[in-house]
Amino acid sequence: MATRAKQASVRILVRAKSGDRLQNIEASTALLKGGTFRRQTIALQPDTVFFRLTMPVGDHAIFVRAPGYYETARRIGFVPDTDELVTIILESVHTPDFPPFEQVPDDVRVIFQHSAERQGVTPVNKLFAQLPQHKKAAALNILAKMAHVTIMDGTVKSVLSYVDHIYGFYQDRIYVRLNSRAALLDRITESVKQGGSKFTVAQSALHEGFQDASFKTNEDAGRGNLQLSFNASDRDNLEVDADIDIYTDVFRHLFGEVFKNHLTGMKTDPFRVYHVLIDSGIRPAYRLLAAQEEVG
Repeated sequence: MATRAKQASVRILVRAKSGDRLQNIEASTALLKGGTFRRQTIALQPDTVFFRLTMPVGDHAIFVRAPGYYETARRIGFVPDTDELVTIILESVHTPDFPPFEQVPDDVRVIFQHSAERQGVTPVNKLFAQLPQHKKAAALNILAKMAHVTIMDGTVKSVLSYVDHIYGFYQDRIYVRLNSRAALLDRITESVKQGGSKFTVAQSALHEGFQDASFKTNEDAGRGNLQLSFNASDRDNLEVDADIDIYTDVFRHLFGEVFKNHLTGMKTDPFRVYHVLIDSGIRPAYRLLAAQEEVG
């Protein structure tokens, strides 16, 4: 009678080299079947970044990947009566090239300076340098879009000129506070009433805490509009949830972006937004380089 191969366990931690939070990790192993190696999926929960894997004693190739990251393979030795922790690092398929803080456009650099000062971060360039790449890219995307959108109320100021600092950095949005000149909400509201505005009234139901008013730009053909949702509980200290929608069409936005993100737990990819902005003639303050060839 054949005896079952002895088993051993290894703990595996999966991390992104960029420091960003990984989601929807997939893992598999290669098993020899019928004289050829075939992949066998390892069942993981959607929010898994740490798991324990039990395999027959010996060396096994373990493959790990996540959306937006290169698949990485590790040969791991499964040894009885050990409790080894193996860390697998994933490289992003995107290669963002961020400029030094001193070379960021003046208006953007001032906003980051104010953001660092409000958070007590010193030196002021530390906040910019240490932001995870997805959050940094999202912020630079949105600030670039804000600089491109003007309020046609006789002043012809850009939305960016009303921003004092960012107090919340996320992969798909930023939370900002407006400066002392900030009559932004009133000016957008008035321009919409007068007609011919670059903004239109938008739904704010999905922007918790920012539901006093919400507007979207409508000058874009098909993709990449700016949405500003306001918390006006303190009229002297307006807070804004700012994000960019990949699709401006309501149905494509809801079913191709909002519901997809909600069901999968994923956030809008800022590097997809980058390409949308580039296509519309807006260049954020960084470059997105072509992904390097995967090394087998």
